[in-house]
Amino acid sequence: MGKEKQGSTFEGLIQKLNSSKIDEKKKAVISLGGLRDKRAFEPIFEIVENDEEDTYVRIQAVYTLGKIGDLQSLEKIIKVLQEDEKWMVRKFAVEALVNLKDSKAIEVLVQALKNDEMHYVRGAAAKALGDLKAKQTVEIMEDVLYGETEQYTIKNMREAIDKLRKS
Repeated sequence: MGKEKQGSTFEGLIQKLNSSKIDEKKKAVISLGGLRDKRAFEPIFEIVENDEEDTYVRIQAVYTLGKIGDLQSLEKIIKVLQEDEKWMVRKFAVEALVNLKDSKAIEVLVQALKNDEMHYVRGAAAKALGDLKAKQTVEIMEDVLYGETEQYTIKNMREAIDKLRKS
């Protein structure tokens, strides 16, 4: 009975992804993330890819991909970080990459730190590198820090550098 209930819960949540009610859709995405069921990957990624979808639903969807956590998620989240036009979606892609705890994300995070136009994404990338214990990025962060002007990013870079030096 437990598996049957879980299956119907899963199917019901998948159906709610098509709701016209933003809150209902967002709650379904969050709940699917809690289930960590890999079957949810494609329907959730469709939300992420849909530029016409509500930004906050897309943010939650990209974050949920990080909770589902597999190689397919890694590649898709990296693509979102590199290509999405909305900075908030890119910022949450950074956070999703941290949830995956995969060293393959480090180079992409370094590129975001160096090149993203939005300081919130750069700051999130710095924090992520610290959280991933990417000691090899300390010198890079120090170089980027020298030219950074945004306080949020400077603070996150300094904290990440300190964290990495102490670990």
